[in-house]
Amino acid sequence: MAIRHALAHEPPEGQASLRARLSLNVGSIIVGVIGSALRRSVALIGPSVHIASRLLKHIPPDGIIATEAVVERLRQEAPAVAQRFHVWDPCLVLKGVEEECVTAYHIP
Repeated sequence: MAIRHALAHEPPEGQASLRARLSLNVGSIIVGVIGSALRRSVALIGPSVHIASRLLKHIPPDGIIATEAVVERLRQEAPAVAQRFHVWDPCLVLKGVEEECVTAYHIP
């Protein structure tokens, strides 16, 4: 929510405004350093990262999309935030995850 709020502010004069899509998912991930000694970066991989990246294609700029697992966790830990999410698609089929559908939520 803080990222979305920060992006909503008017940028300083002469600078372009920033827009972003945000996707949220929970699950196991693997974190690793990849690359050579000259150029290294941190990579996150795993099914939960894959699903979150595929969700991004279904939400417009400035939108936040989340899986049902995220909303369920929020209902336990931050009910007021969970109430802001509404069902986007009860059975969204994502590329590369065709064997199951994902219940997606968004904040309008």
